[in-house]
Amino acid sequence: MRAVSILIFVSIVMLHSSSGEAQIAPLANGEFKEHYSSDVPVSGKALVGILIESKKINSRFYIRSTSNNNMFCFRVTSIDGTYASENEYLLNPESAIPNNQGLLELDYPTQFKTILKGFNDNELALLATDGACDSRADIHFFATKDKVEDGDKLRFLISSGRSQVFMRLKNKVHSLQPSCSRIETGKRTAYDTICEIELSQLNSTDYEANIVRRKNNRALPLVNFNLAVVNKQ
Repeated sequence: MRAVSILIFVSIVMLHSSSGEAQIAPLANGEFKEHYSSDVPVSGKALVGILIESKKINSRFYIRSTSNNNMFCFRVTSIDGTYASENEYLLNPESAIPNNQGLLELDYPTQFKTILKGFNDNELALLATDGACDSRADIHFFATKDKVEDGDKLRFLISSGRSQVFMRLKNKVHSLQPSCSRIETGKRTAYDTICEIELSQLNSTDYEANIVRRKNNRALPLVNFNLAVVNKQ
């Protein structure tokens, strides 16, 4: 059985507003790439998104970064697979400054604002990786908000491969098991499962995380990653 290793350690969020002014993180090469089509390919990736649940969707996206790299890749994928974007951004003090909540807004000049607003809170997956989009390092960002509220949940958006999905988060302090459930309605081409856990259950220590998928009494490739908890303000 093959294991896929991922390290997750920063923050992504979709918000309708933010507190304070911030400079926007620029695109690394000035080119914005997105795609909207009914001809939908299947990527085959198990982990599609990691983000804090959001009550309102639009085309403004933010990160709270702890990365020392000066570039990251940011991907947005709709559950039905019709919308997808993949872009590289600069991340350094000279190019962008977070606002007073520690949030950094991304330059996201989409032509499909109306379409993005049409998705609900579990129909857009956000995922960011350290370095260039074609980097093999596969170091990922972890999701949060500018203001974490009681009861907020961390969501993992997963393609099950028509299997049962289980998750576990473990560190030196304790072991947690996010609850996983299938999305039963609508077109679910990119992902079909949500695993989630309340942020209040996480401490400030990094976690080892596992995504286990079982189909017909057979284990699909295991997905392992390290989840670093960003300081929640």
